[in-house]
Amino acid sequence: MALALYGDPALRPFADLDLLLDMDDISGACQAFSTMSYAEKGEILTGWETENLVSHLRILEAKDRFPVEVHFRLFPRAMPFFPDEEGVWGRAIQGDSPGVDFLRLAPPDELLYLCAHILRHDSDAHKLIWFCDIALLDRALSHDHRQAFEASVAKAPGRDALLRALRTARVWFLEGDGQEAYEPEAVMGSSMTLEHRRIPEALPRLGMLLARMPTRGTRVRFLLSYCFPRLAYIRRYHGARTDREAWLWRVKRPFWALSRALRCSLVKGGPSPGRLPQKGPQPNDRLPS
Repeated sequence: MALALYGDPALRPFADLDLLLDMDDISGACQAFSTMSYAEKGEILTGWETENLVSHLRILEAKDRFPVEVHFRLFPRAMPFFPDEEGVWGRAIQGDSPGVDFLRLAPPDELLYLCAHILRHDSDAHKLIWFCDIALLDRALSHDHRQAFEASVAKAPGRDALLRALRTARVWFLEGDGQEAYEPEAVMGSSMTLEHRRIPEALPRLGMLLARMPTRGTRVRFLLSYCFPRLAYIRRYHGARTDREAWLWRVKRPFWALSRALRCSLVKGGPSPGRLPQKGPQPNDRLPS
């Protein structure tokens, strides 16, 4: 996906490399990784847990090498978001990056997977880059591929939620229409937002995000959710241990956000409003025009 949508993997930050393999190839793949000093890390699961609750082996790690997740299915059996998962191998296409031999999901399958991947994660774990992925692929779909995607999503469990993820990506990145698609909770859990608790310079990124929202209503909803987030968010990101601490933080948070904004604007030589700090390449910020 990083090669196909971004042209260069360096433009799409990621924490590990996900590989989807046919079940018959898993053993041979693990042996190949072991020759490169990879070893499994993490909790050992029972056979039933592996069969129903996960879609990949334990993560493979090696010193000075990228972590790898070897997937044997797209989703756990307990999360049947993908209606025809067994057919993806027959529809897979050859990757078109020179010098790299690989298969990728057919674009309709890939778009359905990206939308369903968001549903698999709690809203506090949503990342804005995931919606950027959806928008880039959605913009590139041909007419036939779009029809195939619509036919697949019509048969998928959670159809409305899948389409909501797609509409949200369109609203944020493609200037799509439909204020009802906007989800403040997903923005609150995005890496762009969470970074602000440590780095005041992230405020211009929030300003850029606000500028991309299509209507005043969406901007107001975002600002309200940013100043008065859910208590679960406050407990997680402000370290509140009790309900009393969480409610005190909820009262203090608007003043906290204002002080961060003032710090950002008063720092000598700090970034101007709406401008990103230039510290080398900023792959997260290469958004579609």
